Amino acid sequence: MRNWCKNLVYFFILICVAVNGKSQQVNIIPYPNSVTLLKDSFELRTGMSVACYSKELETEANYFIDQLHTRYTVNLFVKMLDSTKAYNMLPPPVTITYEKTQPANGSYSLSVTQKEIKIRAANSDGIFNAFQSLFQLMVSRGRHLCKIPCCEINDSPRFEWRGMHLDASRHFFDKQFIKKYIDYLAFHKMNVFHWHLTDDQGWRIEIKKYPLLTEIGGFRNGSMVGPYSDHKIDSIQYGGFYTQKDI
Repeated sequence: MRNWCKNLVYFFILICVAVNGKSQQVNIIPYPNSVTLLKDSFELRTGMSVACYSKELETEANYFIDQLHTRYTVNLFVKMLDSTKAYNMLPPPVTITYEKTQPANGSYSLSVTQKEIKIRAANSDGIFNAFQSLFQLMVSRGRHLCKIPCCEINDSPRFEWRGMHLDASRHFFDKQFIKKYIDYLAFHKMNVFHWHLTDDQGWRIEIKKYPLLTEIGGFRNGSMVGPYSDHKIDSIQYGGFYTQKDI
């Protein structure tokens, strides 16, 4: 009986290892619908171009370039191309295009080879989601260089509403933290930020017509400490609020 139990435990451990190994093919959260991991990698270097076949995509390209500069000090530039013309040159290293065959729900396809990166989506939501997957795949190799594993990815959101809640009424978070929090939500393809701004513990949004809401309601003379059942309150004033400009 003991050997049988031991073998059963080993069996479950092997299953867990196998499942975990499969899910770690690429480090993307949430995991894409379809992933094919290929050999080798693409080197994204300073000086490369991001090709756009639509003027509308220039905004998306500039976002990508700005984020790359901030995160990895890799500096790219935008190259506008005409989809109706044939070009006698090598394909640009990074290409983003709108493709009508893609569903318009944030879906995208991402192809990374040794020579190029191609992103295709029906709208800017899909392009944005593809960029987040690309950022999660990147590995910094010093200044001005990132490596990305070669792969083929097709993905779409499993849910229309994908969000997180932050209660700033009971615990106040400053403006810089809020920005960072939203960046993390975007990085994981969440599209809704539920910002809890008012409750009996604090009023956090400036209403110029009613200044007492923040002058009085924005601060409290004590906070609950310890287990809820003890109902103990300290005597430390606590508070803060966001101006309309902050919001």
